[in-house]
Amino acid sequence: MSAVTYEKYHDCVILRINREHKRNAVNEEVIDKLNTFITKAAEDEEAAVVVITGSGAKAFCSGGDLEVFGSLYTADEAYPVLKKMSEVLLKLFFFSKPTVAMINGHAVGGGSEIASACDFRFAVPEAKLGFIQGRLGITTGWGGSSFLFQQFGRRSLPLLTSAKVYRAQELESIGFIDKVFKTSGEDLMTQVVNELHTNFIMDRPVLEAYKRRKLDQINRKQLEANVEREVTDCAVLWEREEHHQAVENFFNK
Repeated sequence: MSAVTYEKYHDCVILRINREHKRNAVNEEVIDKLNTFITKAAEDEEAAVVVITGSGAKAFCSGGDLEVFGSLYTADEAYPVLKKMSEVLLKLFFFSKPTVAMINGHAVGGGSEIASACDFRFAVPEAKLGFIQGRLGITTGWGGSSFLFQQFGRRSLPLLTSAKVYRAQELESIGFIDKVFKTSGEDLMTQVVNELHTNFIMDRPVLEAYKRRKLDQINRKQLEANVEREVTDCAVLWEREEHHQAVENFFNK
């Protein structure tokens, strides 16, 4: 079964991370599939909006799969893997159509970075989100803090430096999450599509034009440089003993 699925709901594309048994953690296959399907969605003339979500009801994405990322020890080993995912999220951030993170469960670590790369964030009441990388002795390493500062300015720093996990309603109150659905479950995507059709003009050329206006406000070269520095900083912190001890403690829970 594919680690990411490409689904169509009328004029919406759903990219679903399909590793429920691993709390939808990111491995190399997820990175490659997301990259492929983001390109496919860009070329899909029927698609007006792209939604990213996770399978099951417990996790949107729990970040990097520690069975993969936990085997990286030095900065030189960590950098290319972090860089590869950061390039996927840059591609998502600069995507030509509006993007929505449907946070169907916990979105911690790298999961919060994926959500930060999207234009809108929806969540179920049970969802929790946190930039918990600091607890592991590292920073965001896929571009997440750069995307967060770009979209939320000074409100971003407390979310990062606290390394706390926040409830969906708390994040809705500060504007990070745009809507919390009252219910979750198997019909969640139906609710999402209905929400989009109710509150979006689902006319692809119109939405693409407005997305261009958003991107017009952003210095792409500067943001790409910021993400590169973020990846480098994370890789340097990665090889510290503090990080490896935190990962070991996680495995020994």
